[in-house]
Amino acid sequence: MVDDTPSAAELEVGSRLYVGGNLATIRWGPEVLPGQGEDRWFGVEYDEVGKGKHDGTHNGIRRFTCPEKTGSFVKVQKVSPPLSFGEALQSKYSDEEVPLEFHDHAKARSRSVEFVGRAEVVARMQNFQSLCEINLSSCLIGDSRNCLQRSCTSSAAIGSASSDPARGGFAFPNLQRLSLDHNLITSWSTLADIWTGCPQLAFLSVTGNRLARPTIAKASTPGPTANPSSNPDTSDGSGIAAFDESRTPLPPCPSLRALVLNETGVGWDAMPTHLFSELEELHVRANGWERLAEDLPERLPCLAHVQLEDNCLQSWDQTLEVLQRLPRLRSVNVSGNQLTDETLRLGAALPPTVTSVSCSNNLIRDWKTIAWLISHTGLRQLVVSDNPIGHAQALRQIVLALMPSLNRLNASEITSRERVNAERMFLSLWANGSISEILEAVDPAQLHRKRLEAVHGEGFVYQKTAENTGGSAFGANLMELTLQPAGGSILHLPPLRKKIPGTISIAELKTFCHNCFQRLLPVKEMRLAVVNPGDPIALPFAEDDDAREVCFYVQTGATIQVLDQEDGSASTG
Repeated sequence: MVDDTPSAAELEVGSRLYVGGNLATIRWGPEVLPGQGEDRWFGVEYDEVGKGKHDGTHNGIRRFTCPEKTGSFVKVQKVSPPLSFGEALQSKYSDEEVPLEFHDHAKARSRSVEFVGRAEVVARMQNFQSLCEINLSSCLIGDSRNCLQRSCTSSAAIGSASSDPARGGFAFPNLQRLSLDHNLITSWSTLADIWTGCPQLAFLSVTGNRLARPTIAKASTPGPTANPSSNPDTSDGSGIAAFDESRTPLPPCPSLRALVLNETGVGWDAMPTHLFSELEELHVRANGWERLAEDLPERLPCLAHVQLEDNCLQSWDQTLEVLQRLPRLRSVNVSGNQLTDETLRLGAALPPTVTSVSCSNNLIRDWKTIAWLISHTGLRQLVVSDNPIGHAQALRQIVLALMPSLNRLNASEITSRERVNAERMFLSLWANGSISEILEAVDPAQLHRKRLEAVHGEGFVYQKTAENTGGSAFGANLMELTLQPAGGSILHLPPLRKKIPGTISIAELKTFCHNCFQRLLPVKEMRLAVVNPGDPIALPFAEDDDAREVCFYVQTGATIQVLDQEDGSASTG
């Protein structure tokens, strides 16, 4: 059998590789550098800034161009060629010689471990035709033009996977999920060589690869450039050399339902969307997108889930205009973008089919944008945290009170007890005139207030201190509470009645209780629960409640139970 494995010197400009455990792209070479002997070198650009030493210049001569501190030169003999899909598959699932070790951190030593039943497991995993899921992340898989021609050699070793002579790959009749994250793939044809043999493939993830735009071959296409040191033609701005995929049209993947292209640098024009006619879920996180393509609904009409987080989207209107034309859309994630209140026009709306929205970590400052989100009564899940909005501590309580159909807020489940307390607090804020400008923004016609008063009655009016009757009602009220010692270390102490400002935090209340009960119960071991007037049971405070103000949960006249962390459930009132 002839070994047609290419040497590292045959790698092309634009190829991806690992150098010292770091991802990089070949930008120059292989050539001899003056003053460095007869060795040939690659000029590479690291993905991570700071891993390189320069910007592509050597001894005052520019060999290639890249950002400062990302460029470096690497000897050819220190570079290993990428693996083919078949080689990576064989190494991951068929290697019976991989040693197993147990590392004892306490004694700083390792021991060899025998894998009982290894032979049976390996035999089962080698039957690739039975696999429904394959994970080949970080396995150094490269492009077909560099290494996939070796698949025939690997296929002999992987005897249980039937060969597909039409593409020179393999057939996996039962494979449904394939993860190829953080490999060295830049060509869509490499992926097509793989999915051709996977008739049931429904999920494909290629996060961290760098995919180039497929190019169209011209009749007078010239041969290889005479100057291999020049930078590659990157028509899509990805920094990866475009690869001619038109001589053999790429086969479609009609079974694919979810495609993950996070951190691939792929642009909309570089996506062969016509190959995925039934795609329902698209992930394009951190690809630098500044706007959505206007023809997205026409090219991917079946989309139901769109993940656009950590891009550079700036306009609500443009984004919503595109999303409105997706008739099956159910969830959208635009977190980590640059969406501002000013770009949300009056009358804009999410598609009525949408039930989940994530817009955290944007530039939302105006409560009118929150009111716009609240107006979508069909939402069941909402993430809106980490925005620079005023009175952020009131956000969760107001959203819970005004969105009765919401099940999850900021990635946490909403309990019925939490919703009741939020509704009561909302009414109390109205009754006290607290943060009135916010309440008028989210409930201008007071429809929510009237709805909740029919359930809970009017909100509680807090008592004001004589010294501060002219100040804000939200910051000047005092609440009379009973502090009930319920922890084992303080159970012998009598309960105390205290007046405290409603605006102190839960964390400050814990410190106050610590001092009141002779400092016998450390704050870090303390747990609080509240029994509001008329409530039959106590509501424990969650660990992430420490930053919230007491008045969001507690009414004057309430009892605060002070418990140990290891105590059981709070008692009934």
